Amino acid sequence: LDDPGGLTNAGAAYIYTRSGSTWTLQETLTGSSSDERFGYAVDLDGDTAIVGAYLNDTGSTNAGAAFVYTTSDNGTTWTFQDQLVANDAVVSDFAATGVAISGNTAVINNYRDTAAGSNSGAVYVFTRSGSTWTQQQKLVADDASAGDYFGWSVDINGETIIVGAPEEEQNGDRS
Repeated sequence: LDDPGGLTNAGAAYIYTRSGSTWTLQETLTGSSSDERFGYAVDLDGDTAIVGAYLNDTGSTNAGAAFVYTTSDNGTTWTFQDQLVANDAVVSDFAATGVAISGNTAVINNYRDTAAGSNSGAVYVFTRSGSTWTQQQKLVADDASAGDYFGWSVDINGETIIVGAPEEEQNGDRS
């Protein structure tokens, strides 16, 4: 794990840009606290980057958080914009092991959420207005039950979010 500034296991995210066939490091984004695992999950959409830190303690001990950065100079300088934390964060959620961003909407996972039983899972949707991000909704599967791990993986494209739940029990085929 990257240890910026002498912090143990703080983590980092590296942004590269391409010119022709050459990729060049543009910026290194770093965690600000020991053991937060900044950079565990990352996503990028245009001039906005999101970085997950699943052991961040902002909402509660090891609750997890995502950090949003923007650039206005073609990727040369990235600036911190906001920190995304679930409004119901609790100890050891480990949220933000999966993050995704599309336009002014960001998604962070919490597959350990207990809304429908232990590790039933949830996904948090945040929207941006100007430079401020606000939690818009908490998504929970309609058929949620303990151990589903809903939110294990997440992605967003425009107005569509896809959520993985690898332990969900289903009858039937994949057709």
